[in-house]
Amino acid sequence: MTILLLIRHAENDYVKTGRLAGRLAGIHLNETGRQQARAVADKLTGAPVKAVYSSPLERAIETATPIAEALNLEVTLRPNLVEMDFGEWQNKKLKGLSRFKARLLGCASRRENPSPKRSIASARSWIYSPGSTIRKI
Repeated sequence: MTILLLIRHAENDYVKTGRLAGRLAGIHLNETGRQQARAVADKLTGAPVKAVYSSPLERAIETATPIAEALNLEVTLRPNLVEMDFGEWQNKKLKGLSRFKARLLGCASRRENPSPKRSIASARSWIYSPGSTIRKI
């Protein structure tokens, strides 16, 4: 039986900016993140893992590398195993995006319920926005 372990990248300082990272390059693990990656590697040492795949984003590679080293494996980069493409929302403040969403749905405030018709139309445009498709790896 095949078991697939999905391990999200470890901590980085970009998260603290309150911005949506998406596919931004140049975001590296901070010291806590490096410790987290090593802790996962320690837990997996000796496990019957056959391969380690990673997104090409630095934060993912930096998480996968100590795991692969602990298992005497190489990290295999998979370009399609990447963060969702948020398009023009990438690198924007999350707080501002929640206000944008309320305006998009026709709400005077986030607490006001949007009309179902507008919600469905907006949801459709989000689902089919360019670059946001999930592809089979």
